[in-house]
Amino acid sequence: MGIVSALNLRRDSHLSPAEEPTHLRLDMGYGQMGVYLPESQATSDVDYGTGHPFGATYVEEPFEKLRISFHGMLEESLMEALEEKVLVEVRRVWSNALSVAAVRGSIFPYSSKCVEVNVPVDHLMKGVSEGDLVVYLSSSKEYCRNTGAYASICTFDQHMRPIAGNIAICTEELSKESFTNAEEERLINLLTFNVGQILGLSTNLFPHYRNSETGVPWGSSYKSVTCTDGSPMTLAVPNILQQGTDERANKYFQVISPSVVQTVRNHFDCQMIAGARLENKPHSRSCFGAHFDERFYFQENFAPLKTFRKVLTPLTLALLEDSSWYRANFTASAVPAFGHGMGCGFLQGDCILFNTIPKYAKNHFCVGQDYGCDVSHSHKAKCDASVDKMGSIYEDTDHCPIKSRNVISCQDVTQAPSHPFEIFGQNSRCFETSKQNSICLDATCNAQTRKVEFQLNGVDYACEGGEVVDSEMGFDLECPQLRAICPELTCPSSCSGRGMCDYTMGPPICICDDPFDQTEGCYMPP
Repeated sequence: MGIVSALNLRRDSHLSPAEEPTHLRLDMGYGQMGVYLPESQATSDVDYGTGHPFGATYVEEPFEKLRISFHGMLEESLMEALEEKVLVEVRRVWSNALSVAAVRGSIFPYSSKCVEVNVPVDHLMKGVSEGDLVVYLSSSKEYCRNTGAYASICTFDQHMRPIAGNIAICTEELSKESFTNAEEERLINLLTFNVGQILGLSTNLFPHYRNSETGVPWGSSYKSVTCTDGSPMTLAVPNILQQGTDERANKYFQVISPSVVQTVRNHFDCQMIAGARLENKPHSRSCFGAHFDERFYFQENFAPLKTFRKVLTPLTLALLEDSSWYRANFTASAVPAFGHGMGCGFLQGDCILFNTIPKYAKNHFCVGQDYGCDVSHSHKAKCDASVDKMGSIYEDTDHCPIKSRNVISCQDVTQAPSHPFEIFGQNSRCFETSKQNSICLDATCNAQTRKVEFQLNGVDYACEGGEVVDSEMGFDLECPQLRAICPELTCPSSCSGRGMCDYTMGPPICICDDPFDQTEGCYMPP
C-alpha cells in the first residue's frame, strides 16, 4: 500500500495469565484478552538515589536523557549488523525525545525468563547497569507475514514504569551480516515503533499513567461499555479513556489525558474536541481500540497499519509525557501534515460528499486515479480509491480514499523526470497541476515572508498557499498550503501540549500556559 505498511503489533495471542503470569504482551486488549498485571507482580525496585519525582522528597533534578540497553539473543553476525547502525539510530531517536528519572543503580529483571528470552545469569545476579530500559532482542518465525516484530514487557519498576522488555523479530528474510538501505530503514522504523510500545504507547499501560501534579496513578474504573466490536461489556476502563458516540451513532474511545487533549486541539484548530480518538474497528482485539484512529491520525506514530516514522510526532510525545514517567523534548518532534489546521469540520464531517471532496477535507482525501501529491507534498502518489469509486479498500481509514498508492518520493534522485523541468532532490516537493500528473520541483518555505518559494524552468515563484499559479508552459500549478508543506511554521510542535495555538493571529502562534515561557513552541518543561 505504498507508504502504508502493516507493522501493527500482533493481536491474537492465546496465552492466559496462568501460563505466562510475569509479562504483558502489548498487542492484546487490556481487560478483554490481555494479561493484566497487578502491581504486586513483575515489579523490581530500582535505585533512583534522591532523584525521583514520585518519592517523598528529592533533592536533585531527576530527569536525564533516556538510556536504552539492547541485548541480543540472536546470531552474532546479525546482532553485529543491527548494532552497526540500526540500534544506534533507535537509541538516538528516543534519547533525543525523552528524559527519565535516571536509574542510579542497576536494573534487575523480575525473573529468569523475559517472555521468549532466557535472561543471562549475570543480569539476574548483578543487574544491568548504565541503562534506564533493558530490551532483549530475540528471533521469531511466528506471524512474520503480519508484523515483522512484536513487543512485550516483563519487568516494571516500583512506579510501574516498564524497565525491561522483549522484542521478537522475524529474522527469516533478513540478511545475516549486512543490510540493504531499504532493509536498514525498515528495521529502524520497526524497532523504533516496538521500543515505543514498551516505553508506554499501549492502552494496556494507561491505568498506570500518573497525574503529573499528584503523582497518583490515573487508574481504572469498572464500567459497562460498548466495545469496538459492538459487544457490551463490564470491565476496568482506564480513567484517561472516555467513550463517545459519533454522528452515525458508532461508539469509540478517546484519550483525554491533559497534554494529549491540548495537543490535538492545537493540531486540528478545534478547541472543542474532547480528546484523541482511538480506532473503533471490529477487528481490534482491544475493547477500547489499540491505536489512534487512522481516519484522523493517518501520519501518527501510534496508529495502525502504519510505518513508524523515525521523526516522532507531538501527539506521541504528549501521550508519553502524560504517563509522568518521562519528560518530552518536543523540539525533537515533527508536526504531521494530515489534518493540520483543518478545523472541526475535518473531524466531524464526511471525507467524501457526493463523489466530491468537501472544502474541510481538500488535499487530504481524493477521488480519481491520476497522480497527485500526498498530504505532506513530499511524494507523488495515486488515490487508493477502489475501482468502483465507493471509497478506499482500507477499513482503517473508514474507507476514506487517500493518496497512498504508487508512491514516488520527490527526494529520490534516482527517479526519471516525467517533465523536462521536473527536479528530484533533497529540497524537492510535490505540486498538483492542471494536467493528469503532479510534478516535483525545488521548493522551500520562507519563514519570514511565510510563502512557498519554488523554481520552474529557471523562473522563481512565491505563493502563499492555495492559489493557482500560471506556469506559462501550458499548465497551471496549485500552490501547497503552508500548514501542509511546512507545518512547523504554524504553532511549532503543536505548542507541546503546554499552551494554545491561536489560529486567529497572522501567523498562528502559541500562547503558552506558563507566562514566562516565550519559546515559539512552549518548549520550557513544566
